[in-house]
Amino acid sequence: MKKLIILLYIAISFNSVSILAKDFEYSVQTESNIPKKGPQLFLFNKQGELTFQSDSLDQGLRNEFRKKPVHKRSAQITQDLFGLIDFEPTFDDSNFTLFFITISPEIGPCPPCEKQERIINILKKKFKDQKVEFHKITIVN
Repeated sequence: MKKLIILLYIAISFNSVSILAKDFEYSVQTESNIPKKGPQLFLFNKQGELTFQSDSLDQGLRNEFRKKPVHKRSAQITQDLFGLIDFEPTFDDSNFTLFFITISPEIGPCPPCEKQERIINILKKKFKDQKVEFHKITIVN
């Protein structure tokens, strides 16, 4: 009974937070123009336009959520990134959508990936009252 109450509390808590998170995996053998390295970040605005992209650890990630101009290669990078996931993202339900690419520990240690994930987890707590989607893509063997 105690476990049921805890699970119910967790379910209610998650339903009251406007953060959506999906995890994906893709193989290092997958054909893509997205480099197979981590960490990588892709931030989209409400209109589905790429406003920030990084292929290294970004400790100041929180600042990237400010309104920014559209990335000059937004269309091509977006097409390449969405080729790695199994759904077509919709952006009208959130103010921002962040995709985080990391490396599976099975491939080898990635201290910058681990640090970036800790930063993202802090942001999830800070943005819990805002409409932000966080998606994680893991590179696997």
